[in-house]
Amino acid sequence: MTRSSSVRRALPACLTGKSDAITGVRRWAPLAATLALGLLAAACEPGASSATARASGAGGAGGASTACKPGEFRCTGDVLEHCSEDGKAFAKVVTCPVPGLCDAVGGQCDVCSSTAATCQDATTLDRCSADGQKNTPVACTGKTPYCAPTKAGDSCVECTKATDCVSSASECELAVCSADGVCAAQAVTAGTACGPVGQSGACDAKGACTYCAQGQGKCEGLAPSICDAKGQWKAGAPCNGAAPICLSGGCVACEAAGDCPSSANECQAPSCSAKNSCGFTPKALGTPCADGAGTCDGAGQCNSCPPGSKVCNGDQLLFCSAQGKYDAPISCSGATPKCDPQNPKCVACYDASQCPAGANACLVATCKGNACGFENAANGAACGGGTCSGGACVCSAGQANCDLQAANGCEVNLSTDSANCGGCGVVCGAGSACVSGLCSVGGLSCLGGLSCAGGVSCCDAQVVPGGTFPMGRGAGTDACPGGMACDPNEQPEHNVTVASFKLDTFEVTVGRFRKFVTQFNGTPPAVGAGAHPLIANSGWQAGWNASLAASQAALVTKLKCDAQYQTWTDAPGANEGYAINCVSWFEAAAFCAWDSGRTPTEAEWEYASAGGSDNRLYAWGAADPSVTKALANDSYSNKSPFIAVGSHPSGNGKWGHRDLAGGMWEWNLDWYDDVSWYKNGTCNDCANLAVNPYSYRVVRGAAWGGIALLMRSATRSYGTPTSRGSHIGLRCARSAP
Repeated sequence: MTRSSSVRRALPACLTGKSDAITGVRRWAPLAATLALGLLAAACEPGASSATARASGAGGAGGASTACKPGEFRCTGDVLEHCSEDGKAFAKVVTCPVPGLCDAVGGQCDVCSSTAATCQDATTLDRCSADGQKNTPVACTGKTPYCAPTKAGDSCVECTKATDCVSSASECELAVCSADGVCAAQAVTAGTACGPVGQSGACDAKGACTYCAQGQGKCEGLAPSICDAKGQWKAGAPCNGAAPICLSGGCVACEAAGDCPSSANECQAPSCSAKNSCGFTPKALGTPCADGAGTCDGAGQCNSCPPGSKVCNGDQLLFCSAQGKYDAPISCSGATPKCDPQNPKCVACYDASQCPAGANACLVATCKGNACGFENAANGAACGGGTCSGGACVCSAGQANCDLQAANGCEVNLSTDSANCGGCGVVCGAGSACVSGLCSVGGLSCLGGLSCAGGVSCCDAQVVPGGTFPMGRGAGTDACPGGMACDPNEQPEHNVTVASFKLDTFEVTVGRFRKFVTQFNGTPPAVGAGAHPLIANSGWQAGWNASLAASQAALVTKLKCDAQYQTWTDAPGANEGYAINCVSWFEAAAFCAWDSGRTPTEAEWEYASAGGSDNRLYAWGAADPSVTKALANDSYSNKSPFIAVGSHPSGNGKWGHRDLAGGMWEWNLDWYDDVSWYKNGTCNDCANLAVNPYSYRVVRGAAWGGIALLMRSATRSYGTPTSRGSHIGLRCARSAP
């Protein structure tokens, strides 16, 4: 841009003051590049002269004071103003036609912003000149060949779309163009197939193609390969020397005995151990030595034997030849199938265990003089439901030999066998059980009829199909809900298997327990009563007798443990359908044994509550009882022991059991353990029968005042076996049909 004299001649008089010589013209002359002369003339708007006069008069007499620096420019908004030569005032030069482009430094209205840039087309960027007077096209080239808008404005960029970018060398990465026009690589979905044809690879989350799991091994001929941390096979040196065989990605001494060298000892055979190392095992007793002068002694040594001597090698009889070695073995068979090591010869037997069993348990097999025989068992000896007498099994009262087979003795208990209830061939109908030789629903506690919710017998029991489930609390469906402080003794989660069993639908009611109290006279259950059929020593023990009340009156007194909240009443009344409380563990075990049942194991109880492999958080599922009300008799609904059992069907378990959460804490068979037994891992039909350091028995299921934390299926709690309270009751388990 030129600063021409024509511009100076065209300046309005209001800007020149009293003289035609304008000292500041060189600073604002560039306006001619952007404004017509007519606009410059219009800069002296009406009132400008008087404004100047007012400004000059502000200095008082003599006009010595100044308001601005002569020739100085300033911008007031979009208005360019110029200071007069006498420094008295700023006068408007022009209003810039484009907002924001008033330039006080250059004394002009710019045509563009010196910081602005715009795309002229897809490959050209217009940049504003330093003086703000023109746009200069700049070609986008090199690494930034495209012009496009970005977060910071229009600029030259690497890309405008993904196809502008060079594809990644890895098939597990995709080329992408960012919002700022920068090319980048993005990992494809983890698990996407990759790699050459014939090689099974998969993309990982970092965009790499992996072919194996870290630490995995394989063999390529004699060369082992190990999978590294990047999922790539790394080949090692070929196997040789002391470990010449490649096996599962490692070099080993042997894979089979044939890979090992022979021993210098002719009575030792090469062997390959489970750890793939070579060794030796003794050859069988009697194996001829190579020189023919002896036989192997079975301990790896070659010995000669006294000619004519005999020895047993299993059920083979070996003779020592004149050359001093055992040869010409004879296999014992037929009527003399055994070789007697004490007196080497083939015999019918040398131990009673090698003889056939007697026709019944009262005939005992014998081996006398190497001949099998029988003798009568002692009179009075047990013979499966009966006692022996003169070599025959005589059935005890209530037992019978319904299949007429002597071998299995008196196999039927007429008091409990639903196929032979009270007599051989008497079959109880569907839904009925044999109790004391009578067909009835449930056990003795419901003889005569007791109905609970929906008219269902209070002794109703639902079958729980056996299976394996993750016992304890894990990180899945039964994970500790947010905001709760779950007990660490619910962990670790471990697989447990339980056989099919029946579990009472309802908690034991006052009415059912009253039947037990009515017949109770202080006599404890028989030793072994109430046992789990698959768990040894799980029934009643004589050492527990002293923990039961000595009389009916004493038992009734114990049931009155809480004057405000006990559910027991001395006379039948409104409480008969409520869950019994104030019951000790010993009374629970005695009741269940008397009622043809048993206390459930801790594993069985949690299996039923968690819905087996469903692994439910609560018996009913995942619903929070503090949010979804009326799922149980708990602190969010009734909060009372005086509620009929089964009153909350929406909280039923998977197999129809009621009140598995809320109601009462329920005694389990197990001793409570948080040190070793519970953490020992998987088990089948197991229970902790060893007294723990604390001497507590397990209780499950929370109680009528329970909160959501306690009502979870995995929640574990405990009490001393003699303890009782208004929050403790019971439920019995039974054998599955």
